[in-house]
Amino acid sequence: MNFSRDPRAGRLENTGETIWITASYEPKDVPYLQNGPLGDEKYKFEFAYFYWTDHKLAKESGVLPFELHAVFSNTRFQSYEEAAKRNFGIVILVRRHMETASKYSNDFYEYLIDVQNPKDVYEFEQEEAFSLFMILNLGSEYNVYLGKSTVPNAVSCNTDVIWIDYDEIVEIMPRDVKYFEDLMAFGDKPMMNNTIPTTAPISVIYHSVYLLDYEINGWFIEPFEDQTK
Repeated sequence: MNFSRDPRAGRLENTGETIWITASYEPKDVPYLQNGPLGDEKYKFEFAYFYWTDHKLAKESGVLPFELHAVFSNTRFQSYEEAAKRNFGIVILVRRHMETASKYSNDFYEYLIDVQNPKDVYEFEQEEAFSLFMILNLGSEYNVYLGKSTVPNAVSCNTDVIWIDYDEIVEIMPRDVKYFEDLMAFGDKPMMNNTIPTTAPISVIYHSVYLLDYEINGWFIEPFEDQTK
């Protein structure tokens, strides 16, 4: 899936609504998704952005009020724009975050200092560009369902998007949380207060399971469970 491959270059941009993350790769190194709930379809990485959630709901859930959304497009199509206009043309991976006192820091978050204000841009040189794995390490348990896009200024708001929402929550230090709190949006307001509207899933929600855990305990279960039952 190439998630650990380093890109040739990368870019962070404060759009005034969110932080936009892009990267350029050698063709053989582009991160992609395949198999599992996607079957034989192949989806390649396009970009990622932070999605700002309701503060009250996030607090009740024990998480921080933002998520990382990474967008992948089906390689059947020539461009992201074309894929985004088709049902199941894109996949969005979701990672939630929570604060931890553990002395662990991801160097990626420090770069947010360089894009604190609207229209700020930071260009990564090749030697400092980070692999997608650095911000999007994948887990083995997740929910998969159909929904609508949360991409700001989306090409289409009506097409069905495949969502893969991971159970594992990314832990970040208080210092890193402060980098997010200092981000500013248009109107001279904190970006974390810029809640982006969303819609509920439009399909059955299936939850993956790690089969090895069940095999060790002598249980039998299908790889995906219907969470709506």
